[in-house]
Amino acid sequence: MTDKNVLPALLIGKMIEYKFHFENERETHYRLSNHVISNLMQMNPTSWRMFEMITSELDVYPTELIERDGFLDELASGKASIPEHFRTVRVSAHEYITRWNLAPNNGYRTFTLDALTLFEESLANISFDPKKQEADVRLSRPISDVIFHTKLQSNELNSSDLVRDVHERLIKRNPDDKRNDAVWQCHAATFVLHERLAEQMLFLREFFTRLERGITSSLSKAGLKLYTMLCMVANSRAQVNGGWHIQWDLEQCNALLDTRYGSIADFSRHFKIPSEVSLLTEFDVTHSPDLRSRVGRKYTHLNIFFTKKSKMEVVKLKNVEVTRKLVPRPRVLPGSAAEGEWARKNIAILIKYERELKEIGRILPKADRERLARYKKIIGEV
Repeated sequence: MTDKNVLPALLIGKMIEYKFHFENERETHYRLSNHVISNLMQMNPTSWRMFEMITSELDVYPTELIERDGFLDELASGKASIPEHFRTVRVSAHEYITRWNLAPNNGYRTFTLDALTLFEESLANISFDPKKQEADVRLSRPISDVIFHTKLQSNELNSSDLVRDVHERLIKRNPDDKRNDAVWQCHAATFVLHERLAEQMLFLREFFTRLERGITSSLSKAGLKLYTMLCMVANSRAQVNGGWHIQWDLEQCNALLDTRYGSIADFSRHFKIPSEVSLLTEFDVTHSPDLRSRVGRKYTHLNIFFTKKSKMEVVKLKNVEVTRKLVPRPRVLPGSAAEGEWARKNIAILIKYERELKEIGRILPKADRERLARYKKIIGEV
């Protein structure tokens, strides 16, 4: 007969071992439960980017709880829950801007709006696990609470306090908001994860995916979501014919990108993210409507095929020299629609150039950063 104390003792030892490996690679990798990936992949790309930032800052193996007498055993049996302190994460706007390579001139504003988007995220029962018909983490919202932190201007100070904490209702969402007590942008935000979600994210022993910070930070919001899913599949399934296969229906496809396409054919024609993931990661990704799912003139499912590049291919990719060619300014009046169209074309070119430079360890030159700011000013993004 097994001693009741043996299992908790072995569990604690295993947690300490995982904690050691987690801390050793914390600067380069972070960990996310496969259940969380499958069930929360439905979040829109903006919410997912902020969520991954929270995940990468979370202490997945809190020592205090590991060593608390009987806690892990009680958690496994449903008699204990994760205290709020251990599911609370403070995210810095500066770190968010740096990691995701946001434009400095409106990065703090973007951070603030992204944090609001995640807090207001509403989930349905959509699972990306082909073995399940619906999600098994039934949450209406993944974030229980958020507090924004904003630095006050010097002329607003009445005391030695430099930071003001505000709730989401005091954040200005658009320029039409004229409230004097509201805040336009923040320098940090503190999130409290939903209790049931935190139980899926902490004390990971199996069925989790290690994600490399250096790769995820080079991807767009939608590219990040797809790459996270591919990593999970590649780490949890055996290859078939040298690669992996995923199949999604239209609801899952639209949930991935937060789109509203009415058919698989339309979605497939506009699905450009696999090209980005193929360029910037270790995977080669292709997609096509599933011919076997055709009913009449419509397809009901999309196939995603991906393989892992050889190390030689990945190294070669990082040494590629990248260039850019801007569109010359046409003879148009300042403030005209034609000027805005020209500015948008060059913004797209510079953003793509910036992403390609980041992949080979370089940053956008100062002259191009200034050009980008001017182009955005023309279209009113600053």
